[in-house]
Amino acid sequence: GALTHLWLGRNKISALPAALAALSALRLLALSSNRLSSLHGIPPLPSLQELHVSHNGLSSLQPLRALTALTTLDVGTNQLEDIEGAEALTSLEEFWCGENRISSLDRLHGLTALRRLQTVYFERNPIQESPEYAVRILSLAPSLSQLDATLISRS
Repeated sequence: GALTHLWLGRNKISALPAALAALSALRLLALSSNRLSSLHGIPPLPSLQELHVSHNGLSSLQPLRALTALTTLDVGTNQLEDIEGAEALTSLEEFWCGENRISSLDRLHGLTALRRLQTVYFERNPIQESPEYAVRILSLAPSLSQLDATLISRS
């Protein structure tokens, strides 16, 4: 059987292992709590549905553009100032991006392309201080059923 789940959290990893490219059946990759400053070179894993890379030093989502099968992306607690690149992840349903450095709601425009999005977390980003925080995010992503810990009811 091919490897479908790989958990490499808390291993002081600072660069992506080249061997990832051979894992074409991988459905879940967990690299949280490592020392990654970039995901540059991540292979276009066609079956990858879940990517967990929270608690690293990531500043860009651009290297993830080819991971179009992703349904869950956890990039919480990194150094992200925007979500550029996420707009290519059109299968995304869960997007956890709390505790980053996103300071402008305008940096979230890519959410409009994510028609399947159900849950987003942007709490503990500077944008959370904006009085328009919830209204703007809900207008960019009308499919949402949850924003941070709050369930959305539309009546």
